[in-house]
Amino acid sequence: MKKLIILSVLIVLFSCNNDDDSNIENDKFSLNLVTGLDIRADQNFTPIRLGNPNILVEQTLVYPNPAPTALSIIATSSGQISDIWIIRGNPQRNYQDIDFDSLLHNSLYSEEALHTNSEANFTDLNTSNTIINLSDFEEGYYRAFIKIDDNIEWHNIYVGAPDIDAFIESWN
Repeated sequence: MKKLIILSVLIVLFSCNNDDDSNIENDKFSLNLVTGLDIRADQNFTPIRLGNPNILVEQTLVYPNPAPTALSIIATSSGQISDIWIIRGNPQRNYQDIDFDSLLHNSLYSEEALHTNSEANFTDLNTSNTIINLSDFEEGYYRAFIKIDDNIEWHNIYVGAPDIDAFIESWN
């Protein structure tokens, strides 16, 4: 009986340990995780990097960020934007030492997952630039997923007009 209890306790301990490790590993790819963002006033403004953004940006640019009421999205290549999904973000200061550039790839999230989890989606656009009205969005963090030339990339954005100095300081 004693051996059975000890064996049961060991099984529980080891199974909990493995679950914790896999959850930590998977969390850095969470669809709504925001680990930082690039802020910019307009397309000609050099962005200020806050935190360690878990973003994948290759062919698009978004501005302003923070975005009080609207977000401009432009293709920086000759590509065409076909779909956009806006997903509520969860800001975390975790993963500040992760090299997201080496981990993220444009097939990481499925279109189905983006559609299912989006607060808003815009499809069949076929454009090189667009403006998304954010006036009905609650203030806070979001992730803008953009499909351009059959590739999905994403930006972390903030909707609202925070005190910019306090906003920057909150990420330091």
